[in-house]
Amino acid sequence: RMQSLVRSLDEGLLLLDEHGTIVLANPVAGFLLGLTETELLGQPAAKLAETNDTLRALLVPLAEANMAGDAVPDPVFTFPHQGDAPHYQLSISPIEPFGPAAASRPATPAGYILCLRNVSIFKKLDEVKSGFLATISHELKTPLASIKLSLMLMQNERTDAAERQRLTAGIGEETQRLLNMVGQLIDVARLDAGAGIKLN
Repeated sequence: RMQSLVRSLDEGLLLLDEHGTIVLANPVAGFLLGLTETELLGQPAAKLAETNDTLRALLVPLAEANMAGDAVPDPVFTFPHQGDAPHYQLSISPIEPFGPAAASRPATPAGYILCLRNVSIFKKLDEVKSGFLATISHELKTPLASIKLSLMLMQNERTDAAERQRLTAGIGEETQRLLNMVGQLIDVARLDAGAGIKLN
């Protein structure tokens, strides 16, 4: 049942023992690496990485963390050879030693679990958010420029009362436009912080 559960995960999963040998690989991991389960199991990960660019890239964060002695970061990898180039976030967790090995080498992991989680939807949402912020930032310039011009004309002594009224109305409209844009920015900030948007 455990093997069936691992094979049915929609996340890529690789398990390396203390020698860096691949002792478990589910179908998603094999698909992303372009290798079959048979080609992966029992093979030293470092040796396979010599001819597999993807695996080599996945092992870099582990090597860097081992040298630095820090927690392993969670980088995001893009797989351009897989359809719509999905994005997967890598997390690496040490396996706690147990039994006699735990007593003899308590500080040495018994291996590592490499997990690849599909974060494509979050990546796309982030790209949409970035595009929206870039657009609205550009759009903010238009009403601000209009308000500035109107104020300059109102300060001109030759501007008559009727024209001042028209300029004042225009400033009010542009101010409301700015308030609407700021409201949209606040909504995006709430979403980014994990809070929901309050609906009227």
